[in-house]
Amino acid sequence: MRKKLMYIVALLFGAFAVPAFAQQQAIGNWQVYLPQTDATAIAPAGNKVYVGTKYYLYEYNIADGSVRTLSGLNGFSELGIARLAYNSAVSALVVTYNSANIDVWKDGKVKNYPDIKRSNIAGEKQIYHLLPEGEKMYLSCSFGIVVFNLASGEFEDTFVIGPNGANIKVYQLAIHNNLIVAATENGLYQADLTNPNLAFYTNWQQNTHIAPAGQPVAHVVYANNRFFAETDGILYQSADLTQWEPVYGNAGWCIQAVETAYDKVAICEWNGSCTAGSATAGRVAVINPDFSVDLFEKWDVNRPVQAFPDEWGNVWAADLWQSLAIMGANFSQTIVPEGPYSANVFGLTAENNRVWVANGGINYSNWNALDRREGFGIYENGIWQGYGERNTPFLTNKLDLLQIIKHPAQNLYYIASYYAGLLTYNGADYTLYNPQNSTLQTAVGDARCRVSGLTFDSAGNLWVSNFGAPKALSVLTAQGEWQSFTTPFITGDPPNPLTQILVDDYDQKWVVAHKNGLLVFNHGTSLQSTTDDNYKLLKSGSGLGNLPSNEVTCIAKDKDGAIWVGTGKGIGVYYCPYAIFTNGCDAVKPYVEVTGYGAYLLETEVVRAIAVDGANRKWVGTENGLWLLSPDGTVPLQYFTTQNSPLLSNFITAIAINGQSGEVYIGTDRGLVSYRSDATESTNANGKLLVFPNPVRPEYEGNIAIQGLAQNANVKITDVAGNLVFETTANGGTAIWNGKDYTGKKAASGVYLIFGSNSDGSDNVTGKLMIIR
Repeated sequence: MRKKLMYIVALLFGAFAVPAFAQQQAIGNWQVYLPQTDATAIAPAGNKVYVGTKYYLYEYNIADGSVRTLSGLNGFSELGIARLAYNSAVSALVVTYNSANIDVWKDGKVKNYPDIKRSNIAGEKQIYHLLPEGEKMYLSCSFGIVVFNLASGEFEDTFVIGPNGANIKVYQLAIHNNLIVAATENGLYQADLTNPNLAFYTNWQQNTHIAPAGQPVAHVVYANNRFFAETDGILYQSADLTQWEPVYGNAGWCIQAVETAYDKVAICEWNGSCTAGSATAGRVAVINPDFSVDLFEKWDVNRPVQAFPDEWGNVWAADLWQSLAIMGANFSQTIVPEGPYSANVFGLTAENNRVWVANGGINYSNWNALDRREGFGIYENGIWQGYGERNTPFLTNKLDLLQIIKHPAQNLYYIASYYAGLLTYNGADYTLYNPQNSTLQTAVGDARCRVSGLTFDSAGNLWVSNFGAPKALSVLTAQGEWQSFTTPFITGDPPNPLTQILVDDYDQKWVVAHKNGLLVFNHGTSLQSTTDDNYKLLKSGSGLGNLPSNEVTCIAKDKDGAIWVGTGKGIGVYYCPYAIFTNGCDAVKPYVEVTGYGAYLLETEVVRAIAVDGANRKWVGTENGLWLLSPDGTVPLQYFTTQNSPLLSNFITAIAINGQSGEVYIGTDRGLVSYRSDATESTNANGKLLVFPNPVRPEYEGNIAIQGLAQNANVKITDVAGNLVFETTANGGTAIWNGKDYTGKKAASGVYLIFGSNSDGSDNVTGKLMIIR
């Protein structure tokens, strides 16, 4: 009987399931997208391995091979993992950051300990190594040693052991019985761990048997009944700390890390240099209990930074270029969680449930190149693909990719390079347009061909901003012909500093002129004839364009055809673009009133990005966070910062919106995140609604999204008897229901009917929703 009932319920669930929403995020959910290739630390923890990267960390489950990314969404405090260590006595993972901040991950929760970060210690504050011992964690720091009691959650002691009590860099510690040994910039130190006054430097003795005072000892571990320490590129061993014998070292190889597990010693080393970019190879050497050495020089290890042997003879290594490498006698593999190729985000494009990220960049103050080589990334169906110099030979010296747009009718993408010109990519092959095969030009006084903006017009012509060129505006026609235009000369170094470009509803081109206002161009009835061309340079000042500032930073066209302009002093809106060349048109600065006080919209903010969602609302990125504004900009609806959201930084570089799902992708100067908004593009299909989640299960407490509606449709929800339960208006093509009726009570279990209709009743859709309480 139970099986039969379960089968019936399953059939009901299937009837209400919506496959298109299988990957859909709940309204208000955030996601973080960061590279996980650049590993900086590793911590074995039983049947799991934790790996820290330049950004966040992840957990690898040895039993089933699954990977779980751990980020700010899980409560972790920062970017930039310095060290990791797992203390099995208290089942806690300690995470330290480059800032010297500390998180402790225990029982699925994160607790932050910013004491060292906030301390007034003179000089640098870095944590070089973590050593678990009992219920404590010993921290080797740039100023000394810190003892952290994980059981009590308290910093128990600090040992400053340098000469005459001076701060000294402690690189690593080893503990055996009651003996603690420190590898420092001034040599090897030792002390009796039972001494109650180790904070006093005279209770530490310098060990000069391995190296004279002043010669750094970089690493020390205890394994196989003896201490191992490294100085000047040679690893020594000693059972009594007085007689030291060399056991490992190779000329030309730089030792990066020394760790121990299962009475073995693992050494990470690089060939040719101690700098990742200059080294030629990397490997892990393991010293066995009989002092034989196994070398792991697999192709899956390149720049290992920390490694541990396991009980089966394998080695687990954190690799600066390959993430997590697992190496055995006859196998080698890497584990790299899904993530973008680069954390740099300058340009974002969202189309057809696919996101394109341009990983280049410029100096915002003068538009000088940054010479970034990371290329671009593509995100689709939860999978990232990255293309840059490391893996795509064609992209060698195609630096600072700034924007990517799709051809309106072909599977062809155009990519702006601020170094090499205009690239095209069809998913397999690349081509390049530069001064040799197009009207594009190099910048005045510069050998680079700087493409800084792209847009298509309604006829399929591609318009190109050519920063600093004598003829800084070009077009690639739908017929494949190139033509350039002589715009009014704009002074600067270089001159004609044209950047972002868009086309309005009247086929006029609006082009940002860096620190020189906004150029509007109308080519008239013919592209080829220049006799009917019109130009106008909009500036600040009444009658001149009335921009809030001549420092224009971004532009966007909304659903009513108005042009929104972001500047260094807020936002201006052109509601009359049709009159630019006739009666003239000045920008209007939206006025906002909050709690009785009024001001012009974001007048003290530098606006870096503007995007328009399906409800014609404006998403505005500034150097101080992300705003969601009402369609006319007079009502702030939401404001996100690093303090109240998973934003990686308050400096917003780009925004793109997936109109189908409502996902808002937000680029920052520290990486990419997304937010599932409550607005999508409307449809006019008289079709079937998409409802998420459906069915609504007992444990679900979030909003219910109803998608596939006409623009700002009226939506009614009734029970099967026809009784009205809820009524609302869609945001663009999506309506939101909190699952409650008009009295504020949760709707009871059952089937609910959804009716959506536009204002004149010409577009009607229906759907069903099941609620299980």
